[in-house]
Amino acid sequence: MMRTTQLVRGRPRCAIVAVAIFTLPMVMWSHEAGGSSSTAVATLEAALTNASHAGWTHETSKITYKGAVVGLEEGDIGTNEGVQVTEVGGSGTVSIITFPSKGLAYVNSSALGLTKQLGFSSTLATRFANKWLLMKSNNSKFKTVVSGTTLASDFSLTVRFTGTLSEGAVSKLAGIPVRTITGAVPANLGLPAGAGQLYVSATGTLLPVALKEVRGNVTMLTTWTSWGHNPHTPIPTTTFPFPLA
Repeated sequence: MMRTTQLVRGRPRCAIVAVAIFTLPMVMWSHEAGGSSSTAVATLEAALTNASHAGWTHETSKITYKGAVVGLEEGDIGTNEGVQVTEVGGSGTVSIITFPSKGLAYVNSSALGLTKQLGFSSTLATRFANKWLLMKSNNSKFKTVVSGTTLASDFSLTVRFTGTLSEGAVSKLAGIPVRTITGAVPANLGLPAGAGQLYVSATGTLLPVALKEVRGNVTMLTTWTSWGHNPHTPIPTTTFPFPLA
């Protein structure tokens, strides 16, 4: 029911924290009252466009099933690269550093994560546990591993609405002025359809703050902070070839 290497987007992020809004040459907020469906669509499109050009953001995601946490994901997502750590209940932890435009990804995981999340045999998992594995684009798992680790791919996976959208008046989320876009979310990644709320910054540059989706017994919460920051992306110095599959 859960994703393999991409649990939610992004990465332990259980709390909604303040978003650092940088002065970027992007679409700025101009509405004063609750808007129509067309306004909601315009706000959504502007926020996602701005997000894809923001350089970097820190993303955290949490999945709960019947109130119990079953998945966490945390990382930094950039225009052409990303770093993330995924933990699925009972399936181990996987760390990934990706450079999709260069056709490279580095993967490090416990033996449990290699078997449960990446499909390794027990023999290979024992051999490569807790070692950095270099994956290249000719590996059949490459697209799955790097999916959602850059801004454009992440938001194309994360924010999906169907049908009519509505936009609420300005409110506050953990002290942050936001607009709330509400709508239906389609079945995705093995999860049923449900309802979603995207919180968008109501001052300065339009950028996503948080997304909450309720899909049956599953609740998914993703937050985005530190827009425009420039983290150092580490490159492992000792690696082993990722087994071809």
